[in-house]
Amino acid sequence: MPTLNWIGKEAVINHHDEVPIHTLTHDRDRSFGTENEPLGTGNLLIEGDNLLALKALLPYYAGRVKCIFIDPPYNTGNEDWAYNDNVNHPTIQKWLGKTVGKLTEDLSRHDKWLCMMYPRLCLLHQLLRDDGAIFITIDDNEVHHLRILMDEIFGEENFAAQFFWMRTATSPFLSKTVRRKMEPLICYRKSVTKKLSLFGGETEGGDMPLLNETNAVRQIEFPKEAFGRVSLKDGVYKPKDYGRVRLIEEVRVENGTFLSNLVIEGKFKWTQDTVTREVKDGTLFLIKSDRFSIRYERQQSQRAKSPSNLITKNECGVGTNEDANKELEKIIGNDKFNYPKPVSLVKYLINMICDEDDIILDSFAGSGTTGHAVLEQNQEDGGNRQFILVELESKIVREVTSVRLECVSEGYTYEQKGKLQHVFGTGGTFSYYHVGETFSEEQEITFSEMAQLLFFKETGTPMAVDTVLSLVEGDRPSYGTCNAAERYKRAFLGSADGVGVYLLNINDVLTEELINRLPRHDSSKIIHCGKTQLTEATLKQLGITFRQMPYNLV
Repeated sequence: MPTLNWIGKEAVINHHDEVPIHTLTHDRDRSFGTENEPLGTGNLLIEGDNLLALKALLPYYAGRVKCIFIDPPYNTGNEDWAYNDNVNHPTIQKWLGKTVGKLTEDLSRHDKWLCMMYPRLCLLHQLLRDDGAIFITIDDNEVHHLRILMDEIFGEENFAAQFFWMRTATSPFLSKTVRRKMEPLICYRKSVTKKLSLFGGETEGGDMPLLNETNAVRQIEFPKEAFGRVSLKDGVYKPKDYGRVRLIEEVRVENGTFLSNLVIEGKFKWTQDTVTREVKDGTLFLIKSDRFSIRYERQQSQRAKSPSNLITKNECGVGTNEDANKELEKIIGNDKFNYPKPVSLVKYLINMICDEDDIILDSFAGSGTTGHAVLEQNQEDGGNRQFILVELESKIVREVTSVRLECVSEGYTYEQKGKLQHVFGTGGTFSYYHVGETFSEEQEITFSEMAQLLFFKETGTPMAVDTVLSLVEGDRPSYGTCNAAERYKRAFLGSADGVGVYLLNINDVLTEELINRLPRHDSSKIIHCGKTQLTEATLKQLGITFRQMPYNLV
């Protein structure tokens, strides 16, 4: 397999392993709608260097993320953007100087970009589920380098597709070169042994949203027979706004079915003629919540067509950069961030592979399009997808990303043709974190935080979410005091590959009597505590590996 060499590669090829795990510090004042959701659950917005943030996420999310979407710097050499695109950000420059050393002075902008991307892609690979996929938008400046980089990290056998997204319908006519209307979008799977279910060709089922923010408002009549059982309470629904749609005529529901046709207005992908044709072909329409967000599910014979590698508004309902600018301007005004991606693009990609409870990660979060897409998708189908967003620029994450997410969640108003228009909130919350310092023995962290870090270090996998939630209840400082019965009951953190992991107190002494009081695990055990009175021979006989606390977490 061809590989790529550049100045500085030797310094960064293993750097993702060398980066110490940093803390993620919860900022309750900047969090929205939540106070105490533990890491590993809920939506996250993280401010800080994404290299450190991705490493810090491993103990909680390694192998759990279904879909990654990133829009990294395109490296055009243009320094005028709010979101700097030539990797000359002071934080990146400082990191390059520290990691690559004196060679930094000889690096071209392509060398710098490759040095920046390599360790981050390695960490993203570790966070991805075996049946997951990563989507990366890029342009002609680095697409050739990116493909070889991805082949090296993800494996060329895991290349899934190179899409082309129509980024603009009005490219500059005064361009001195080719007028670029399309942008590459690279997709790699995590593992070729796991079937990547892109909707269209390989998917075995699933429904899709009919609403799309970039389309015009349309009034459509849906035959009552076109719906399966709807998730609505029995009763009469009056004409009014329901979420992002308006019910035009009164409709009654009995036993989960409509008694009359549904006449409704919204920004639908399809016209009345298309809906009529789809009904004739056997397409089933679904409503999963009282917001009347209509989804459609085609018959298997209709789904046989593979998705096109062209992502356009006409074919896929996906908007352009111009649409994205209008979206952002309606929410917060668009003088603080240039070239956002449209929500419809990220939703299109999410719907390719994600189920309703999956985790979506964006480590170049920018204006927060990915979080917006997840919130909107959850609103449409009643899903419980989670997003993880990481953004380096404090000004952007505080004044753009977080503000946008709050507005989308709560609802917002904008002016159009002299009239105020209101967009209903999607609902949803997020926890705000800062990348902190590296872990040290002097730090006081909670028992659940210590437990998750140790479990990951011992097994390479995150602790089960149910276990995390149970530990968080009544959480205490990791070396704090509590009664022995409680301490022993909470000591078992779970198992991986047959090995059970236990965490006791720094003051506990391991004896056979203590072992008998711990939750039972019949296979090998790793036990963390202060001291042991057992000999090496006894520990071996009992199948126990003893770890003396305090234990190096870094």
